[in-house]
Amino acid sequence: MKQLRPFFAGGFSFILFLSLAMNGYAAEDAIIRHYADVEESWSKSQVKDADGIRLEIAAADFTAKSGDADISVGAVGGKQGAVIWNNDSGQLNYIARVPAGGLYEIAVEYYSIDPVQQPVERGLLVNGSLPFAESGNFLFERRYEKDRYPFPLDDGGNNIHPKFNEVKQWTLMPLSDRNGGNAEPLKFYLKQGDNRLTLTGLNGKLAIGKLVVQSPEKLEDYDAYQHRLPAASGDDAFVSKLEAENTAAQSGTNIQLLNIAQPGLTPQQNGKRLFNAVGGENWSSAHDWIEWKFDVPQDGIYNIALKYAQNINADISSYRTIAIDGRTPFQELLDVSFPYGASWRSKVLGGDKPYDFYLTQGTHTLRLTVTNAPYRNVQQELQDTVRGLRELDLKVQSIVGVNNVDVYRIWNLKQYIPGIDADLKLYSDTLRKQAEAVSRLTGVKTSAYGELLTAARDLDKLSQRVDDIPKRDDALSAIYTSVTDWANKLSKQPLTLDSVTIKSKNAAFPSIKVGFFHKLIYYVKQFFASFAGGGTAVKSNDADTIQVWVQRNKNYVNLMQDYANEYFTPMTGIKINVNYCPPGGNLLVLANAAGKQPDVATGVDAYTAYAFAERDALVRLDQLQGFGDLKAGVVPGAMLPYSFKGGYYGLPEEVIYNVLYYREDVLKRLNISVPQDWDDVVKDIATLEQQNYNFFYPYGDFQTFFAQHDVPTYSEDGKKVAFTTPEGFKAFQFWTDLYIKYGMPQQMANFYQHFRLGDAPVGIAGIDQYILFKLSAPDISGLWNITLAPGTKDSSGNIQRWEAGTQNGVMLFKSNQERQDKAWQFTQWWLSTKTQTNFANDLSNYFGPEFMWYSPNPNVIAQQNFWSKDVKRTLSEQLNWYKPIPYVLGGSYMTPRSLWNAWTSTVIDKKNYRQQMELAARDIQAEMDVKQQEFGDKR
Repeated sequence: MKQLRPFFAGGFSFILFLSLAMNGYAAEDAIIRHYADVEESWSKSQVKDADGIRLEIAAADFTAKSGDADISVGAVGGKQGAVIWNNDSGQLNYIARVPAGGLYEIAVEYYSIDPVQQPVERGLLVNGSLPFAESGNFLFERRYEKDRYPFPLDDGGNNIHPKFNEVKQWTLMPLSDRNGGNAEPLKFYLKQGDNRLTLTGLNGKLAIGKLVVQSPEKLEDYDAYQHRLPAASGDDAFVSKLEAENTAAQSGTNIQLLNIAQPGLTPQQNGKRLFNAVGGENWSSAHDWIEWKFDVPQDGIYNIALKYAQNINADISSYRTIAIDGRTPFQELLDVSFPYGASWRSKVLGGDKPYDFYLTQGTHTLRLTVTNAPYRNVQQELQDTVRGLRELDLKVQSIVGVNNVDVYRIWNLKQYIPGIDADLKLYSDTLRKQAEAVSRLTGVKTSAYGELLTAARDLDKLSQRVDDIPKRDDALSAIYTSVTDWANKLSKQPLTLDSVTIKSKNAAFPSIKVGFFHKLIYYVKQFFASFAGGGTAVKSNDADTIQVWVQRNKNYVNLMQDYANEYFTPMTGIKINVNYCPPGGNLLVLANAAGKQPDVATGVDAYTAYAFAERDALVRLDQLQGFGDLKAGVVPGAMLPYSFKGGYYGLPEEVIYNVLYYREDVLKRLNISVPQDWDDVVKDIATLEQQNYNFFYPYGDFQTFFAQHDVPTYSEDGKKVAFTTPEGFKAFQFWTDLYIKYGMPQQMANFYQHFRLGDAPVGIAGIDQYILFKLSAPDISGLWNITLAPGTKDSSGNIQRWEAGTQNGVMLFKSNQERQDKAWQFTQWWLSTKTQTNFANDLSNYFGPEFMWYSPNPNVIAQQNFWSKDVKRTLSEQLNWYKPIPYVLGGSYMTPRSLWNAWTSTVIDKKNYRQQMELAARDIQAEMDVKQQEFGDKR
């Protein structure tokens, strides 16, 4: 069996075309064509669907695989001869021998084997190339089912969140548009005879049972479907209401159960936390689906209605593809519209003349899947416009330069770029036409789409004064970034469901209107329920209850309360009341002043903990039994911000630290190695800038360079500035030289967007960006990675990779000894490796991988389900290099402010770096002296 040489296969979405074009892929290197364009060419060439053909190819009958594909053949899920693809790299070849040339659908039978909660993605090449861009990335869906319904109640009458477990099963999936631009399976042209089908690894692991190549199914319209239906029969009085939160299955844990306090929703809240809806903004991405089961009493004709709300994506209709028993019955259900509105509505499938569905007696399934198909043409036009503007921007940059452009020079761009004014006017007209197209789809006035109209007006102005473009380095980029953001908004399809109603043909749908007295009774009940502690499992006025305030959103608060009720209280007998607290110190200051402070505050930023320690409001933790075990479980750097006057007054919960992100495809094309130290970075910046690319570094991060040069910010006693040393000046100078000498961009508003586009293919950013790229950038799936941040070589040649970051944690307020002991007992349990690991995994299991827990405990990271083995290794190693700036009196806020001012004066105003650093040190020391005198620090 021969080995294949790996080659490029990219993903697809709105950004893919920009990324490929930017990175220099010519037509012969990568086919950058929309599926819609290919369909049009088929139509013009009269290429027809194949008819009456079905070909099955056993997975084990592959003809070749690449050496980097970890592939074996064995038994999986009761199926012998399955191909087990145990990594996300490489390629796998099959031969499809078809009797006639034409258009075919291709389906893959697969089984999810990936233990990591992440998308599983593969691409497909046909006869060695991408037939269209959408073929670069297919999502192999996973199936999750909740573990219990009805939802159990805690002691306070609140629902306990169920767990969603992945269901492992063989699934035959037709290959379809990853981004929902086509509601039906994609078609592929195959020539008569042998055709080479190549699956390419992108992300995740899976097993493959077979490939199916078949003639496309011709979906009939409703009139044809209805014509085949038998006469109406069945129980004329049958009406069945399904609670939407009672899902049978869903595509991911990101789709959330909701508890909404509004009259008319069932079950009604009445001051309790009861799940009564599903979806919302977390059910908005292409291919997200929810499935329900329902029963009908006998064979007959039935109608379906859904009670919904779409009040999230303003002036945009959301669309769903509807399937019954695994199949969409007719064309009209491929993209059902759910218009935007402020209130709850009833969506009767078929509208005033409800669609008739023939159902046999027994159990059936109903599935709603997110689709963007109605917006496909708009997305394509916007995409082409953004690509054109980006290419135009690159041409302008190649003429006038990137940095230090002479804004007083008259460039006469029309001479260098003939037709630039006409191009800008064309793009402006296109944006207006697309605003009108969306208006026709949604029924909303065109004026509602102000982002597109504003961009069009800005392009009109630039078309009339093209020589103004060099005067602003973001004259064009600001426009195409705005258009890209709006297009991304258009690709989101949020929808919230309260109930699904199935009725027999001659029955009536119940009204969803909520009368005045119903509303009045509801709000009266809510008012009185608010005095009972907001529905928590314990009463807030219970003197024996430990009060825990959490500066995170309600999902964290509710899950923490569930954890305390289920695990901590039965084990210790100590009741815990978990409540939300707004971020920052304001409410905590007021509560402390009034003697109403909580026993424990969690999710608190490190500076808030330091500020309360300054004021002698917190318990000193290092004198408590068990502190050493908790301290030993986290990396040393995470403890720095909680040190005050020789003691520790807090413990870390989460740490966001920096790693290096890089686009493998771009660096390979530019022949750039992943930088290991800052000497490498300087060399890479030179190569990048020659090709109009950039390197991203977080703004204002001086601490990283101080730490890597072994420069302490303060003296050991925290009373003096200590960075005015030869090494300190050297570290500061290098930081500013990155912008002055080496041309790193002084500002980059959105690294995420530039990384996707590929014009900033390498950069340093927080680990929280990893989830953003993983879940929101399928177009570059398999094309990027993370590694350790670059460091500075010390005198021995070792690379010091210290990185700064941000963190939050736990602090205990002073009260009486009994309460402090109980609060400390809770803190020990909460921060234990076992609790933190379970909480981290349940958090992403309940609410989706967007809810990641960034633990400072390497043992927790090692056991988190979402991270792959390689990512865990990188995160754990970089975490050991975490070193934030310590807090001292006066310096905590004055140091970053003054050093940032020094950077601005040096880089922007071109002043002497040493002089500016000395001025900053003087200002910082003066503030430290004042605060030390104010707080009586005699150390």
